[in-house]
Amino acid sequence: MIDRNIFILNPCAGQGAANDELVRDIKEAAARLEIDVEIHKTSDPGEATHYVNRILSETPETVRFFACGGDGTLNEVISGAVGHTNAIVGCVPLGTGNDFVRNFPFAGSFTDIRAQLLGEETTIDLMEYQGVLKQPGDLEDDIYSGYCANMFNIGFDCNVVDMAAKLKQLPLISGSLAYIIGVAIILIKKKGANLRIEFDGEEVHKGKLLLISIANGCFCGGGVMSNPLARLDDGIFDAQLVRNISRAKFISLFPKYSKGTHLQEKGVDRIISYKTVHNVRISSLSEPFRVSIDGEIISLDRLMIGIQEQCMRFSVPVKF
Repeated sequence: MIDRNIFILNPCAGQGAANDELVRDIKEAAARLEIDVEIHKTSDPGEATHYVNRILSETPETVRFFACGGDGTLNEVISGAVGHTNAIVGCVPLGTGNDFVRNFPFAGSFTDIRAQLLGEETTIDLMEYQGVLKQPGDLEDDIYSGYCANMFNIGFDCNVVDMAAKLKQLPLISGSLAYIIGVAIILIKKKGANLRIEFDGEEVHKGKLLLISIANGCFCGGGVMSNPLARLDDGIFDAQLVRNISRAKFISLFPKYSKGTHLQEKGVDRIISYKTVHNVRISSLSEPFRVSIDGEIISLDRLMIGIQEQCMRFSVPVKF
């Protein structure tokens, strides 16, 4: 039984999509269903995590939180809910990528508030991580820890997300267009990463590569099906490593990579390593690497990732 429904709105998501119209839709749907709802608008990055954790710590009631924003907002809400058995998390996608909800192709509409309030519960895995950034001259390194619901991206994919975020600040450039332009710019630079990588304690790569994605879900970059075999509830995550291939080879592969059919290509195992694993350890061999964690980017020297099975209750909208 769900005792409270709280919609957490990120006013900055989707270039201001979390606005008065959404609030009106929430109130109208709740009134028709005779369900009490609460609405909380975030004020600062990271505030949703603290808010969710505080609410759950203060009450034994079962609370369902709807993250109204992009994948970053969902990550914040999930991070606040982890470890609380009285938490259920849902998502109203308002961002430019909205990759997490693409993993539910047979669900009802995630933008239909009525379908959301009548949503059915499932359980999903999460990826837990710890990252280290060395600080020259300081006695202590910076430590980052948290959870990832959808995907980590390092190298080409992360660099594209980074570039797209900058392009979206320009007039008339939408999220999808920003990603396409970002691909073109980063392809010209062909900047990957220089890393040592271990899967389940075994070294699988040392040196330059184009990209690596560690995935709980299938999608990144606003619908690119980079890890087509990933599942949110199978107790493992999918790690994909693309070696330092030529621009021409990547251009020829990218349309199929985008559609998720690249693993079916003849000889693809010579350039792509795709494995299901429980632990990944990544270390820089040169400068700090940029990593996208559910679309939010930080710089690290080391990153350790493990799986937390069936640890999050997730609300899926019903299909009418």
